[in-house]
Amino acid sequence: MLAKTTAPEEQAKAEKKPFDMDVLIERLKETAVIGFFSKMALRSDALDLVDDIKQFKASGSQPETQLTELRASFNGLLLKVLALLNDDPVLAQNIRTAQNKIWSNLLEVNT
Repeated sequence: MLAKTTAPEEQAKAEKKPFDMDVLIERLKETAVIGFFSKMALRSDALDLVDDIKQFKASGSQPETQLTELRASFNGLLLKVLALLNDDPVLAQNIRTAQNKIWSNLLEVNT
């Protein structure tokens, strides 16, 4: 008989895996703890943030204050996601652990 994996064990396994943005996105899409309309709202917010980052990068002049505002928007979106993932602590922890890598990926978006 297989032993049931506990949340701390799943978390430890997830932390050992390399970062994969596509896997995190897929897990967010598949989680049952966030309703359909909430997922659509998060998707819209995420696309707006990506558009803002693209505009920031295309502007040529990149004032530090604008980058700080973009990071604040990212942090707000991240907090919203984490609040919705209250009943999926493993996914929430994976996202929390990867937040700087997610931010770096967003900054690498092509204009």
